[in-house]
Amino acid sequence: DEHQEKVLEKESVTEKKVTLNTLELASEYIEKGDKYKARNMLSDLYLTETDYTKKAIIKDQLDILNKEIVFSQVSSPDAFFYSVKPGDSLIKIADKFNTPHRLIMQINHKSRSLIRVGEKLKILKGEISLLVDKGDFTLMVLLNGHYIKQFPVCIGKDNKTPEDVFFVKDKLEDPVWYSPEGVFPFGHPKNVLGTRWIGFEEKEGLYGYGIHGTAEPESIGKAESNGCIRLRNEDVEELFDFVEPKTKVVIQK
Repeated sequence: DEHQEKVLEKESVTEKKVTLNTLELASEYIEKGDKYKARNMLSDLYLTETDYTKKAIIKDQLDILNKEIVFSQVSSPDAFFYSVKPGDSLIKIADKFNTPHRLIMQINHKSRSLIRVGEKLKILKGEISLLVDKGDFTLMVLLNGHYIKQFPVCIGKDNKTPEDVFFVKDKLEDPVWYSPEGVFPFGHPKNVLGTRWIGFEEKEGLYGYGIHGTAEPESIGKAESNGCIRLRNEDVEELFDFVEPKTKVVIQK
């Protein structure tokens, strides 16, 4: 009815004002040099914004900010610097701080795992989690609940991807596919898993789900899988560095 239309119209105007105010405030923080606060503010806005055009603008700003806050040698409140000591290895340091060693390599732009005594390594602190949004076919990497990276995905056809909270069980490179039709090794034309498999812990009535690469990159952005989350191989290889057993994965509409 007319009253309901007016209420919805008023809500829409309010939402637009909130978005505009937040973007302006974030710009002020950036100008003052507080990029961390601006990033967190824009991340909160991005997670609630429903307009795809606005989301794209916010995402571009978030990616620029995270390039410096996360993926550079600049210090930030959600990271610290570790000075390499005699006897250290990248694996030992990763185990000590409960973080994947390849993530340390990625953050510090290291192509090899060799480290030297006295070298300063940037290490992220806090919880890494994943958020899959079935509505816009994306998978977001969050650090302490804030956006740091996003990838396009393929989800299950006929709503086969469940909305639930999962935890990573295992990670496999060059995975073998144990399908209903048989066992297909990595590289076999019938192996649909691509270059990586990130499996979820089983839940009652929900088993066999996970995140993987794909031999069909054209399926990304569509609902074509049997329930798993597909990424392009280059994206799942990057994502692989962020996760470890027990990483939380939230799948929502």
